[in-house]
Amino acid sequence: MNEPLIRRINREQMLWRAVDVERLIEEDHAARAIWELVGRLDLSAFYEAIECSAEEGGRPAFDPRLLISVWIYAYSRGIGSAREVARRCEWEPGFEWLTGCEAVNYHTLASFRVEYRTELDELFTQVLGLVAGPPLRLAEPTHFVRATMNWMPHPWRFHGWAAMPMGSGDFADLKLRFLGLVD
Repeated sequence: MNEPLIRRINREQMLWRAVDVERLIEEDHAARAIWELVGRLDLSAFYEAIECSAEEGGRPAFDPRLLISVWIYAYSRGIGSAREVARRCEWEPGFEWLTGCEAVNYHTLASFRVEYRTELDELFTQVLGLVAGPPLRLAEPTHFVRATMNWMPHPWRFHGWAAMPMGSGDFADLKLRFLGLVD
């Protein structure tokens, strides 16, 4: 009896694949909404702190808009660990889209959160203001993200057009969570 010809699976082989980064996630994916949201914020304090330049040289810094977007997306998924965020940047489509499939080291993520604690505190206030404001319109005219921002986990979830009622203690608690100071 003849042995049948079977195509065997070789999981030890290395693969090269072309990836269309724009097609990793849908047009209305939360990562796109977060990218748009962060793009509307005043990030000048983050850019001014970058020390390398074309004139002075040095290794190019990660774009603060990217790092902020990655952190907000991570928090929206309940992830607060820089190591876990770095791991997810290697395989999770939302993170891959944000980073353009580029590796972001966990140390970079953790250091950014620590070094820019004050600026991130101010930024969080802006984020809450935008989320509680009018709808966020994305680049595609058919896609809108309402202020509900359902990508935010409880207790950061907002309902309708206004933020949930919060006392000043609740607001401070949300800021601490955003800055990674409490779980």
